[in-house]
Amino acid sequence: MGIVIGSATLDGYRRQYVNDNNNNILEKIKEQRHKLKEDEQREYDRLIEEQANKIKNKETIGKYQDAADEHAKAVDKYQIDPSESNKNNRDKSLEKMNEAFDEIKKLDISEYIVQIYNYYSDYLDSLNPDKIVCLFNIIADGLMLSSFVTVLNIMLSENIINKITFLEKYPRILK
Repeated sequence: MGIVIGSATLDGYRRQYVNDNNNNILEKIKEQRHKLKEDEQREYDRLIEEQANKIKNKETIGKYQDAADEHAKAVDKYQIDPSESNKNNRDKSLEKMNEAFDEIKKLDISEYIVQIYNYYSDYLDSLNPDKIVCLFNIIADGLMLSSFVTVLNIMLSENIINKITFLEKYPRILK
């Protein structure tokens, strides 16, 4: 038990150190910002805001992971010893995990979509034209296969529905 609490404490200190380090980096960026021209200041403002959002997102996801780990430990403890105090600990950890999940819901995910798009764009830029054609052929073939399977499912389900109505009209066939 003491080892678990000690490791949780060390993890908390590690997260605090990382956040302090990130805040120090942001402070240095702000100091350098004041030395620059207006256009460069806008660019630095954008970078600072991006960095702050990344830190906030990582911190929020880290809180959720910690809450999920704590909840898993509380559930395991409750399964071993189903006492009232273990049940209360389990319920508290579940509430904490739900609160952390609600915070994740409030995050702005548009940056992740833009980031995925940028990775995809960079990947396409790294390919030569032959490989790009092959990639788009694979994507097009996948879409055609998906459409074919969808149409086939519709036709088969319609056929099954027709047989069921046919059997309802003529129940003697079942005997």
